[in-house]
Amino acid sequence: MTYTPQPGTIPYRVIEYLKIQPRGLEFSSAALAEAIGHDGAGLRSCLAIPLEHGALKADKRVPPLGGKATLFWSLGDGTPLPKPDDYEPDQPLSKPPTMAAAPQASKPAADTVIKRKKPAAKTPAQVPKLAPAPEAPQQRWTFGWFSDGSLVIRRPGAEDIQLSTEDTTDLVNFVIRQVRG
Repeated sequence: MTYTPQPGTIPYRVIEYLKIQPRGLEFSSAALAEAIGHDGAGLRSCLAIPLEHGALKADKRVPPLGGKATLFWSLGDGTPLPKPDDYEPDQPLSKPPTMAAAPQASKPAADTVIKRKKPAAKTPAQVPKLAPAPEAPQQRWTFGWFSDGSLVIRRPGAEDIQLSTEDTTDLVNFVIRQVRG
């Protein structure tokens, strides 16, 4: 089976970039991400499928003095990665898994009359009625204090009260005096 990535995807961009490079040239994950304009986050997981199908090769290298291993990527030869020894292919989703047979019901006695109901006429699906939404708590007052210092006081069912900057300052000073006692 051949692997063909969808145009515009990360695997597509990586494969197309590596195709125009000299054969056998390898790029670190960071260099490859930068070359295709990707931030590098999740690059390994984005390239897992083309790697599995042999469209890409990855070589993990650890620096000689220790440190973090780096993946180096190159164009693959189309040979899929070998399956592990304990690999078992998944069952297709089109057929349900086999289950143990249900016990058979015993046959009714010969003198038993079995009445079958007529199938009910098909009716359009009933849409369940939803409970009414709970009422929102009644808002009593709303206040808008603006960057120029003005204040708007709103009460549902009444006219808005608009205070100038000077009136707002007087009101605030009055409230402060009342709170402080």
